[in-house]
Amino acid sequence: MIGQGLVNVIVSTAFWNGSFLFVSKSTNKSFLNQYPCHVIDDIKNRIISIFHGSILFWLCFYHVVFQNPQYNTAVSSMQEYLVIFSLGYFIYDFASCYYYKLVDTGLIIHHSMALTGYATILYT
Repeated sequence: MIGQGLVNVIVSTAFWNGSFLFVSKSTNKSFLNQYPCHVIDDIKNRIISIFHGSILFWLCFYHVVFQNPQYNTAVSSMQEYLVIFSLGYFIYDFASCYYYKLVDTGLIIHHSMALTGYATILYT
């Protein structure tokens, strides 16, 4: 499980990196040119964050409404993939924020706790 789970996390992280590249290539350059580079990078990263939150919301909504998970049952494959999806996002986001120098103490604490929590869920 750890080997396949790790591959899935790597694929998820690559998906988020690809999404960022897509947003970077498709954003209106003339609109963003009025801002400094670090603000432009932050805006692009926030677009990915909104994308992640929206997708996750609707996938979780679907799971709760149509698959009706129970508290006393084992983790379903859908729940596992939702965790992998978010773990990959948090890895991407933490690396992206570090690369673009958007890191502060709150972000480090938030991402460290999220990554630890998701990894604990996935690998225990």
